[in-house]
Amino acid sequence: MVDLLRHHGLAALIAGLGLGLGARIVMRVIAWSAGLPGSFSSGGSLEVVVFGALIGWPVGLTFYALRHRIRSRLPWPGLLLGGGLFLAFALVPPGSARSALAGTPDPPLLTGLLFLILFLLFGASLEWRWARWRRRRGPLTIDN
Repeated sequence: MVDLLRHHGLAALIAGLGLGLGARIVMRVIAWSAGLPGSFSSGGSLEVVVFGALIGWPVGLTFYALRHRIRSRLPWPGLLLGGGLFLAFALVPPGSARSALAGTPDPPLLTGLLFLILFLLFGASLEWRWARWRRRRGPLTIDN
C-alpha cells in the first residue's frame, strides 16, 4: 500500500491537476466558439483546477490499485476509465456545469466532444504512467 501511494499518488495528483487545467481550457474554447466574452479569473480557474485534482487523485489511485488485476497491454483500461468518467459527469453534471451549459448557446456536441477527449486523455495518461512503471518494476510480487 505504501508502494502504491509513493509511486502512484503523485502521478494521480498530477493527472488530476491536468484534468482540471484541461477543463478550464476547454471551457474557454467553448465560450470563444460561442462568441461569448470569456476571461480567466484566478478564482474561477483555481476552483476548476482544484476540482479536477479532487476528482482525479482518488480516481487515479483507485485505478492504480486495481490495474494489476486487469490483464491487458493495450491502453483500453485507461481509455475505458476516462470514457466512464466522462459518461458519469455527462449523466450527472456538477451544478456549476449545468448552469454554465445553460448559458452557452453553442450546440452541446462541441462541449461533449471536447470533454470526452479531455477525459480520454486523463485515462490514457494514467495508463501510460502505469505501463512505464511496470516496465521498470518487472512482474508484481508480494513485495512490490
